[in-house]
Amino acid sequence: PAAAAEPAPIGLDQACQAGARPVYFDIRTIVNIDVDTAPTDQVFALVSQVLAHSPAVGYNLVKQAANEILDGGSVAEARQFLKVEMLTALGIDLRILVNQTLTGSGTNVRDAAQAALDLETIDGYLAYLNTGQHVAREKDYKALVEGAKSTGGPEVRKAAAAALQGTFEDLRWFLCAGWKTAHSLDLAAAQQSPSASPSPSAVQTTSTAELPRTGPDTTTVLLAGLVLIAGGVGALAIARRRRA
Repeated sequence: PAAAAEPAPIGLDQACQAGARPVYFDIRTIVNIDVDTAPTDQVFALVSQVLAHSPAVGYNLVKQAANEILDGGSVAEARQFLKVEMLTALGIDLRILVNQTLTGSGTNVRDAAQAALDLETIDGYLAYLNTGQHVAREKDYKALVEGAKSTGGPEVRKAAAAALQGTFEDLRWFLCAGWKTAHSLDLAAAQQSPSASPSPSAVQTTSTAELPRTGPDTTTVLLAGLVLIAGGVGALAIARRRRA
């Protein structure tokens, strides 16, 4: 069989490290009261709720600002945080998170991320992080798997075709590990040599080889006999002349 084609480097770090998709919670929904007229204890309770939702999804600036309020901020500062500072910090945190998705990303993810960054709104960032990036990444993964299907060996093509018929997780697994396994099978098949068979020249040599000799060469014996006979006849003629 022909040697398996070397696949493109399609094992993506993102594909191999992907876990459960985080949900980027809209902490704005926590502030559902009139902050200016709410009692002090309720204002600080809201700040605590904002803090509780921040670390899990990477709202680092929101977390820092909320901690400062809870560590000794006044009620006026707490109200200002809930009305203004929290929104500013949230927008920056979300923008950072959108930019982080660009690392090792494909064309579709880059385009979707840039569109969200251009909007410069919290709603646009959240829509991309919770939905848009996953839709775009699936398109990028499909393009990579289709590339493997068109350039790989038989096993790679078969595995790629199965992944394209499956789910996002099937695409992810193929890119992370499946193509490597399939390519190894293609290489093993290409390295197997066909069973040995006699070459035409070998067969011809065997068929035309001389049989082993078991006695003197017949032609040589005959020539020697003729020489001896001729010599005897000549000697006999000379002897007869001398007698006469």
